[in-house]
Amino acid sequence: MPTIFKQEDLIKTNEQNGWVETNLADSDTFGQDAMIARGWSFAPGGRTPEFTHGDFEQFIYVISGSGSACVNGETLRLDDEAVLWLERGDRYYVESGPDGLEILVGIAPG
Repeated sequence: MPTIFKQEDLIKTNEQNGWVETNLADSDTFGQDAMIARGWSFAPGGRTPEFTHGDFEQFIYVISGSGSACVNGETLRLDDEAVLWLERGDRYYVESGPDGLEILVGIAPG
């Protein structure tokens, strides 16, 4: 069933170090096998902690702004409409540029 969520219906799940994470979809919303989708908004210079992937793959889509992702020690540039695919076991963090960064993160269930 198609579902549209309004901004006021979305839950901010984490906020720190110049970024805000908003839950868009997960198993609580759509059932056990649902894809996980999160929006991240970064202030200029905001940076996530380093994450290590478990048993899932993930993509990051750049909605607006710019920044970089450091994946397994390699720094990759993120610009408007770029897509970064992360595989199981990847270690990474994301950092925004001087104009901030807005990304969509999609996680395939394990």
